[in-house]
Amino acid sequence: MRWTISLLLVLLVQGPALAHPDRGGQPGPPSGLDLRGLSLSTEQRALIRELREADRQALAEIKTGLEAEQRQLQKLLASDATDNQLRQQFERVDGLRRQIARLRFDNLLKTRAILSTEQRARLANDLERVR
Repeated sequence: MRWTISLLLVLLVQGPALAHPDRGGQPGPPSGLDLRGLSLSTEQRALIRELREADRQALAEIKTGLEAEQRQLQKLLASDATDNQLRQQFERVDGLRRQIARLRFDNLLKTRAILSTEQRARLANDLERVR
């Protein structure tokens, strides 16, 4: 019984992260798109680097909050917390995961706007292969 509860805790809280360790459990392509095959100009590289730097800090802050909320959920699952308390904590964790996904998607859109039509087509093909 005890090992069942421990396994449940791991799967509920860290299962997604185990599935995609480099993305914090988020589905889709790995973070940090591989743009090497797109023949980017020097200007495009600089613009994309600036985008990534700007988002890196925001992402780090959200990830720190997510880790803390996941630890809290683990504690609540191991305690006598009510179902309502667990649901509320899960919603906090889920909300932070969605923020990360939105931030990554917004970065993808901003990066896409910098690319030419041909580069976008190559990127779409690369992303499809990752799936």
